[in-house]
Amino acid sequence: MIGSAIKKFAQANGLTVKNGVAYGVYNGIHLTMQEGAGWKSVSVAAYFETEEQIERIRGWLGDENRQTQYRIRGCSLTDLSVKPGSIQIAFLDNPGTMKKIEEFLPLFTAMLTSLEVKSAGVCHGCGMESGGTSDVLLGSNVYRLHDTCASKVEAELSEESEVRKSSGSIGMGILGAAIGAVIGMIPWVLVYSFGYMASFLGFLIGICAKKGYDLARGRQTKIKGVVILVCVLLAVVLAEFVAIVALNMSDGFAEGFTFGEVIEIVFSWIVTDGLVAVIKELAIGWLFAVLGIFQMVAEIFRGTKSEKLTKLN
Repeated sequence: MIGSAIKKFAQANGLTVKNGVAYGVYNGIHLTMQEGAGWKSVSVAAYFETEEQIERIRGWLGDENRQTQYRIRGCSLTDLSVKPGSIQIAFLDNPGTMKKIEEFLPLFTAMLTSLEVKSAGVCHGCGMESGGTSDVLLGSNVYRLHDTCASKVEAELSEESEVRKSSGSIGMGILGAAIGAVIGMIPWVLVYSFGYMASFLGFLIGICAKKGYDLARGRQTKIKGVVILVCVLLAVVLAEFVAIVALNMSDGFAEGFTFGEVIEIVFSWIVTDGLVAVIKELAIGWLFAVLGIFQMVAEIFRGTKSEKLTKLN
């Protein structure tokens, strides 16, 4: 979707607003603009004739000073990518970001023009003249494609979707995420055992759970996001219990209790006198954990969504 700032820019520069994006030719470059929670994006549809073009664009966009000056996020492939057919750039959306984008675009499009990148006036699938092409929306970018090129892209997308659905193991992914979540619990337990509030460390469990899922080659579908979320919620409960046991272990041993007896005493305390305090801790832990992994899970769902071509004309 797009807000008033992008709509105003689109109107001033002859871009079309449709299907939640603004697109068209700007300074000889076919671009698309979109925005979401905390970001605005500019995508370019292009046909690259050489690998050198791609590498030089990556180098230009990868300049750290330029990224800082224009608020280019650049922290993941979905934030900043240059690949055959497209360039995608995400900007951190704070007050004044639209002005930064307006300053960035003339420099960016001039750089592409200097590299003789084919963008406006060509089919972005085959690089031939754009006669007989249609505007199609794919992901966050609008392309101009001949019918035959569009059919080829649709077939490739369908094949990729089937491969993603059949590759990897859900069971191994769950195991990997669970192991990762347990590893992510360690900082929580250590901080809590020293008597400090550890709830803010919940996001680390999510990071480790995702890493474990990927290392175990779990299936890259939406189930990945669900598995990570469930593992995080359960791991927070386990981390809280283990942390309480660790905190009381030395005193329990000093009183002559065995390890099993300490666990029994802690469990008894949790379900009686300590229930309210533990629930409060868990609620805070879940809150920090969910807030910490929200963007991660959202990117997983976006990244595993089966893309489809939408004809705009």
